[in-house]
Formats: sequence, structure tokens, C-alpha cells
Amino acid sequence: MTLLTDKTLVAELDVWKNTLDKGTPEAKAALIRRMGKVQDPAVAQALLPYLSNENETVRMAVVPALVTAGNDLALEPLLDRLEMTPEEAETEVLLTALKTMKGPQVTEAIADRISDASPATKIQLIGLLASRAAEAQIGVVFEATADSNPEVKEAALSALADMASPGDLDKLVGLLR
Repeated sequence: MTLLTDKTLVAELDVWKNTLDKGTPEAKAALIRRMGKVQDPAVAQALLPYLSNENETVRMAVVPALVTAGNDLALEPLLDRLEMTPEEAETEVLLTALKTMKGPQVTEAIADRISDASPATKIQLIGLLASRAAEAQIGVVFEATADSNPEVKEAALSALADMASPGDLDKLVGLLR
């Protein structure tokens, strides 16, 4: 094995994947963090399986690594994981990653998940749209104000404060009726 540079990591990805499979959770997490510094889709693809690793330390290390290594490849798997994870610390790591991901496809993917999500996940997704000031997705948030779950309604109304523009005033007033 050679020195771990970005170039050698990509060139010898199979070797590094084998190394990753043999370590302790802490060693895996350290290598994952290093691999995540390489912005390469092949690296992101190699890291994706670790998103469902049995060890929380490994899963939490792979989330930001995936965002850096392969933003486009990571988006849907990160949203899937957000819907599945009950652990608060892991949820926070996922939410932070999804807040910082680049590209308009991120807010579109978040908005697309809201209607079919559980109430708890709807609240998280609405919060993500608000934190990203996703004005283009405000229609989805307006729809969520009519959700049967009062906590989802409250999250949607709160999000509108960060997302609404002067052009949305009539719709906002309509919510008061």
C-alpha cells in the first residue's frame, strides 16, 4: 500500500475499501473521513454502503464524507437514512449535511419527500427547506399547513416566516381565515 494521497486513494480504491472493511469502528471512521476529502464519485460510491453500517460512529463519519465526495450520489441515500434513523445524534448529522449540500436539486428532493413522509420526518424536511430559504419550494410548505397533524402544521407555519416573500402576502393572509 502506498501513501494515502487523493490520487492514490482513487487509483487504489479497492485496496482502501478492503482496508476499511477490516478496521475497528474508530479506524473505519478515521479512514472514511479521509476518503471523504476526495471529491470523486467513485469514492462516494465506495462509501455509500457504510451509511447503513451497524456502528453509529461509522455511519456518522460517512455522512459528511459523502457530501464532500459525491454530493449528487449522496442526496437520495441521505434522505432515505433520515427517514429511517431514530438516533438523535445521527439525525442531527444528517440534517446538518442536508442543510449544507449544494445545488437546487437538494431542495427539490427534500420537497418531493414531504407528502409521503411520517409526521416526524415531515417536520424535519420542512425545517430543512426553511433553513435553506427554499423559496422555490414554498408551495409544498403551504400545502403542509393543511396537514392533519398539528405539529406538522405548526412546523409549516413557522417555516413560512423564513421562506415567504412579499408576493406571498395574500396566501399568508388566507391562512388567518
